[in-house]
Amino acid sequence: MPFLNDQVSSPHVSAQDVLDGTFFARAVYGDQYIGAAYRGVDDDDLGMDDRYRAYLNEEGWTLLDSDPLGTNADLFTEDGLFGRDTDAQALVAINDAGTLMLAFRGSDSGFDTFFLGQAFTGSGQYDPASLCVI
Repeated sequence: MPFLNDQVSSPHVSAQDVLDGTFFARAVYGDQYIGAAYRGVDDDDLGMDDRYRAYLNEEGWTLLDSDPLGTNADLFTEDGLFGRDTDAQALVAINDAGTLMLAFRGSDSGFDTFFLGQAFTGSGQYDPASLCVI
């Protein structure tokens, strides 16, 4: 690969890294994607009241929230889901091996995704210059 040379080592990805990524890709959605003992009262709230901290601790991960990250506590749910009052959320966690995991989920409507070009721009972000008119 042209961006790798003697001065830059190639990234190491293990099977465990793939398993961890898959685990978080599902866990960030909460509700039916985490253990029943960790689900909140409402199974139809997009996992906003789920007990992510306890669930991830059980799996060997420490959820990072406003204290260790130095951010506003109002950005997190009580149980550590980032994005309390937004259309997208995330989990930020670390394990004993020092692996940092970020897992994101979005809640954009299908119309926003298409008409605002969110899924079609290079960065995946809204870009007025790339707006597609049909």
